[in-house]
Amino acid sequence: LVWDLERGAVLREIAPPALATPSRRTIPGQLDDLALTIDGKRVFVRRSGETFVFDVESGGLVKTISGGLVAASQDGARVLVHDKDGARTVLWEVGANREIATLPFRVEHAVFATNGRAIYAATDKEIVLLKETGAITSRWAADATRLAITRDGSRLVTSSKAVSVWDPAGPKLVRTFAGARRVPISAAWSPDGRRLAFRREPADSPGMDRNSWERTSCGIYRYCGPFVSKQPWAIWVVELNDPRSRKIWQAAPGAGSVYYGLDQSLSPGQHGDELFWSVNDWVGFVWERDGWRHLYAVPASGGKAIRLTPGDGEVETAALSLDRKHIVYATNIGDLERRHISMVGFDGAPPTPLTRGEASQWSPTPLAGGRVAYIGAGWAEPPRVRVREAGGATETVALPEVPATFPAALLVKPQSVEFAAADGQKAFGHLFVPAQSKGCAIIFSHGGIRRQMLPGFHYMDAYQYLYEMNQYLASRGCVVLSVEYRSSIMRGEAFRNAPGWGFAGNSELLDFVGAAKYLMARKDVDARRGVGIYGLSWGGYMTAEALAQHSDLFKVGFDMAGVHTAPDPLGYAHSAIGHLSTWTSPVFVVHGDDDLNVDINESIALARALQIQRPQVELKQRVVPGQTHDLYQTYEQLVEIYTEGSDFLLERLGTR
Repeated sequence: LVWDLERGAVLREIAPPALATPSRRTIPGQLDDLALTIDGKRVFVRRSGETFVFDVESGGLVKTISGGLVAASQDGARVLVHDKDGARTVLWEVGANREIATLPFRVEHAVFATNGRAIYAATDKEIVLLKETGAITSRWAADATRLAITRDGSRLVTSSKAVSVWDPAGPKLVRTFAGARRVPISAAWSPDGRRLAFRREPADSPGMDRNSWERTSCGIYRYCGPFVSKQPWAIWVVELNDPRSRKIWQAAPGAGSVYYGLDQSLSPGQHGDELFWSVNDWVGFVWERDGWRHLYAVPASGGKAIRLTPGDGEVETAALSLDRKHIVYATNIGDLERRHISMVGFDGAPPTPLTRGEASQWSPTPLAGGRVAYIGAGWAEPPRVRVREAGGATETVALPEVPATFPAALLVKPQSVEFAAADGQKAFGHLFVPAQSKGCAIIFSHGGIRRQMLPGFHYMDAYQYLYEMNQYLASRGCVVLSVEYRSSIMRGEAFRNAPGWGFAGNSELLDFVGAAKYLMARKDVDARRGVGIYGLSWGGYMTAEALAQHSDLFKVGFDMAGVHTAPDPLGYAHSAIGHLSTWTSPVFVVHGDDDLNVDINESIALARALQIQRPQVELKQRVVPGQTHDLYQTYEQLVEIYTEGSDFLLERLGTR
């Protein structure tokens, strides 16, 4: 939707093209890649090993091409796709629906020249220049994970361990902008457009996406020791008329030496922004030096960084004001349970709070005249867009319209609680207490892993629905506890990277055991029934772990799209399947067969292991055709799955 914020009216609605039959492709979610023709009339979409061509105006499917999309020409006449097994690459003529040529190797990235007569294709070892017929005209050794071509075709730009500029006619290397052992990312332009600031990290940094904090040397999804780098990340600046770049600041060794970035995907319009260049020539960034993700600033000429956002709590998303004088950001500093919006300059003066209160506010987007648009929600008020004037007055924009039938009066206000984990550490959660308790108790585990629930409606779709599920279970008379377990975000690096988390020892489970005992000690809970537990994704993992290791406490579970195995012996020993010998409680396992986040085989493996090793355990299974990871591809299926799961929990806890 395109909105006129002055009038609060919709100017235009742009709907994504609906995928055609079969029904499993009715919604274009979790797309792998896409390309748009230069005239904007056709869009190519890659999903599940096929390429779909849509008419943008009508949203109709024009053609289906067998093979995953690599790149498309600007006029949409030709595409490069992977063959069925992904080992070769096919050049396809779209209009004639025919194969032009097959390349006997896999192309990882490619770009078509503007005139469409040349194709630059990168494999894992080299760059290949192709004619429009698919014939190879030249090839040269180069490492490239991204490609770009100038409009006149005279220069090719590649990016991997360095940003390089090539003359493809040679081919010859014209210029390299970074050393081979460090990777430049997150660029930001100076106000005059003559300088470029960027972040550089060592190519083997555990914090980089391609290495991933989840895929460090000791394995995936687990604690691997202190999160530090031998080569701390740094900020560099390059002038366009000078090929030499210079370092203006570098993180200190130890805490904060691995870059921990903002969650900018949660802030519409600010995707990818990690550096903020002010009008007075300072560069803002985030650093976790004191164990919290705070904003800092350093002179663009180099010097000592100053902290802009002191206090316990973290900055989650941020945006530069249009006049480049301030950074507007969402944070939980001063209120660890929620999100509020503040504004800060680059000179070290104290931040100015823009919002506060019992509700949460997120996704700040600076507007002209000092105004800020954001999204706000409370425990009984769903998310809506708001605009704050420079003077402080706030107006709610009619997006979305809350119907008069919305049951706000039936919701309960979550209570922020603390309790002792099984090892004595302090644990956290949000407690939903029903008006009339029926003695049942249920624990909810969020997924992620890197997530934090709010005591109200959430900024992510899936967690809005799961918050509503907690409210529903409370309305049925159960005390519900949403657990903020160790390895969750926004409580500092020590909490996020807690020793033993994940496949290194399941230390998170200590928080859930403490949560169960906390609930069972309450007067409004019948401890003889035990507690139920449910969750999605990593929440499904925690559900299965609780049932496998502590069926004495957790008497029933609802496991949605959970992780149940590990790819190595050490991790397997700490997986749910590695603890089946003590599993006695009933479980309902649900998974979508088009889940691109957690493979459905995770749930199949758990079900088979239970059937073979623990046939006495009550196991209910459901595979949902066409469903993706979060199980909300259609509203009807979402309600159906959540209803079935809640009934399973309530019935086995003795509540109807």
